[in-house]
Amino acid sequence: ETGLEHFVKMAVLVHAVHPSSKFVVIGSAGDKSYYERCVRKVKLEGLYTRFKFVGYAECLPSAYCAMDVLVVPSLIREGFGMTALEGMAFGKPVVAYDSGGLREILHAAGCGENLVPASDISALAERVNVLLAQPGMALTIGSQARERVDAVYGPAAYRSRLQGLA
Repeated sequence: ETGLEHFVKMAVLVHAVHPSSKFVVIGSAGDKSYYERCVRKVKLEGLYTRFKFVGYAECLPSAYCAMDVLVVPSLIREGFGMTALEGMAFGKPVVAYDSGGLREILHAAGCGENLVPASDISALAERVNVLLAQPGMALTIGSQARERVDAVYGPAAYRSRLQGLA
């Protein structure tokens, strides 16, 4: 459901264009056989040295800080999309499948161009390749997204909505 296999296939396409790229998968394996199949795919593609598989990260801020681009290829209609919001709060451009809460969050952040059709791995890779090819643009997108998500979802926005209820 989180789109790990899609992420791996996207990484193969991105690596062909950006051979120095590295990929991190954060999270625990819910379905062990599926997870192991994805790890085997990485090995078969010769990308195992370019990948780091880590369990649930206790210190996600350091993971977000190390990223150039956050990719959220979720195959379920996310109710909210907290991972995408967290990435943007750290100033990272987010590329995601266009569905559910991911659509809402990326549009609220002014990043609708980073949404690709659900299950379109080629489009996912294409958008990541654009951001990696233009790091200045990626930094600008991430910075603007951080400001917008703070304005829409940050503490001041929360307080304002809460006061509106009184």
